[in-house]
Amino acid sequence: MNLVFQWISYFFQYMIGVGKYYLEWIFSVLDYYVPGWKLVILSPFVITFIILPILVIIYLYTSALLLHLYRRRHKIYEGYHNHSLMEGHKKMIAAMWSGHGWIWHGYEIKGLENIPDKGGALIVYYHGAIPIDMYYLNANLYIEKSRTLCSIMDSFVLQIPGLKKFFQFWGCFPGPRDRVVELLRAGELVSVAPGGVREAFFSENYSVLWGKRQGFAKAALEANVPIIPVFTENVREAFEYMQTGKGLFKRFYEKTRLPLRPIYGGFPVKLTSHIGKPIYSNPATSPDELVATTRKAIELLIKRYQRRPGSIFLSFCQRFNTKKETHLMRQPQEGFSDASDISSEGDSAENDPCKNKDSRTKRDYRVGTKFVSAKITISGNSSARAQKRSDGCGFDVKED
Repeated sequence: MNLVFQWISYFFQYMIGVGKYYLEWIFSVLDYYVPGWKLVILSPFVITFIILPILVIIYLYTSALLLHLYRRRHKIYEGYHNHSLMEGHKKMIAAMWSGHGWIWHGYEIKGLENIPDKGGALIVYYHGAIPIDMYYLNANLYIEKSRTLCSIMDSFVLQIPGLKKFFQFWGCFPGPRDRVVELLRAGELVSVAPGGVREAFFSENYSVLWGKRQGFAKAALEANVPIIPVFTENVREAFEYMQTGKGLFKRFYEKTRLPLRPIYGGFPVKLTSHIGKPIYSNPATSPDELVATTRKAIELLIKRYQRRPGSIFLSFCQRFNTKKETHLMRQPQEGFSDASDISSEGDSAENDPCKNKDSRTKRDYRVGTKFVSAKITISGNSSARAQKRSDGCGFDVKED
């Protein structure tokens, strides 16, 4: 217990020292370029309407972060006492990242149960402008299941000064495919964004830009592990790249492979990671087929959960919308993911035992056999109850 508090005390002392260093540097720059800045900062108007409100906000969010750490204290203690000092540090860092996501983005995970508690799996996700969502997912996954996502990163990220050790600490690596297969066979979780930097830089309206990449599918087939599709709602509203000069930056990237493009963001929009059901393969599955199935799963997750075109304002407002949406969709067939088995309106009903049943009402929907009944809202305050038919071929809606 004392070791935990000593480490926390040391960490905050270190952060205070770093903050003090940068504040002194900022003050020296202001003194040189703006000699009268102190008179402006210390004016009654600035103190009353800017500085004091900001201090209150910082205090509130610091208190919320400390509360979040307190709620995770048992996981942190477990890391220190049952494992090692490094394990405790890892739990603490994960709790802080989890707290940041919870406070700043109201971060949630839907479908965490689809990631296995043990055994290898390949996590395939859509790459936002900055994969901040994967940091939050990794942190929460480590706290809840004590599992780490070994993320495949572009080599340039591991060359950023001061961050290489941090990314390696969380198992990030640049490849190659043999290393991916080795980790999957060892029972590790590996995450990859097939679109990579190109998808991060040039995806428009959440388009999936994978090109002809098949390496992830070949690795999954070789290691005989499932692929789990993941998409984070509003990830491109949190961070995005400037559209000015997009064509110029794209030509520059294609020739040099240098990821240079102005970025903006950090907006406190609602982020929700949706984890689809595992996609299994068999020895007869080809890489092309597995790529197509996985791509379709990602695209359907985007279609189902993402508002397009995106809106920073509406994504922010989602944080205050407590209304729960109900999706009346077909249940997945055995052997398919929930996303890849979603049928659009007008799909054929070949071999469907219910296709010849009477459908006299326009409010008759086809649902899976697990559905029994649900109360739904039609408009305003009126509501109705959907009751499953005895033959299992749909349900009838009756207004209350």
